[in-house]
Amino acid sequence: MTIRRAAARAVLIFLAVSPLAACAKFVQVQETDLLRKTAVRRIALLPFESDLYVKRTGTERSPTVTCLYDGKIFPRARVPEAALAEVTAIFLQQLSLKGGYDIVRPGDVEALIARRHLDPKAMEPPAFFGPMAEELGADAVLAGNVLLYDELHGSAYAAKASAAVVMDVHLVDARTGKLLWQASYAETQATLSDNVGGIGSFVQRGARFLTAHQLADWAAGQILERFPKPRPPRDEAVPPSPVPPGSPP
Repeated sequence: MTIRRAAARAVLIFLAVSPLAACAKFVQVQETDLLRKTAVRRIALLPFESDLYVKRTGTERSPTVTCLYDGKIFPRARVPEAALAEVTAIFLQQLSLKGGYDIVRPGDVEALIARRHLDPKAMEPPAFFGPMAEELGADAVLAGNVLLYDELHGSAYAAKASAAVVMDVHLVDARTGKLLWQASYAETQATLSDNVGGIGSFVQRGARFLTAHQLADWAAGQILERFPKPRPPRDEAVPPSPVPPGSPP
């Protein structure tokens, strides 16, 4: 075996067995300096949207949307309402299983939005998110957009068109509306022959084509693996260690 072939084989084996290598291509995560200064214990999960705090950009032939929080540009597409509900349910389930945070359920957030007539299209972030801190006691809001949700056409082992999912997720300070943390995910599932570089994720997920729901579920898991750990309030002092009797002061 030549040195070049041996090196290429080593790279493929690494991609196949390394979850980080497999998902790093599709998931991008970034935290802000403000996150390190903010105590977050209670999070309100806002139902996912397709146009929350974005502006339409691009051209008629190549329409896009630009996120007003992180400046990322995504292709503009129609996303079914059912897909938004599916992704919301996925994140609720996985956040609840992850633990560490007190989660305000999407239904409670929706009820508040309806009762207070909150409209993100007509309100700046502090005015829209603020009531979630005031009435629901949320320290932060997890809000996201599903920007593409194309379903698998075919079967798990023979697809005419594979599934594609694009989402952008933000953790926002409920009191100020400022960004604390963000993650984005974009993938059109490819076969090994289409993309040798995607061997890691393809093998990791059973070497089969996934539905859009399964792809979104996998993506949520990868995103939440990188989710911030709970931070206690600054004034929550750590109790001193007990001093054994007879020890010098």
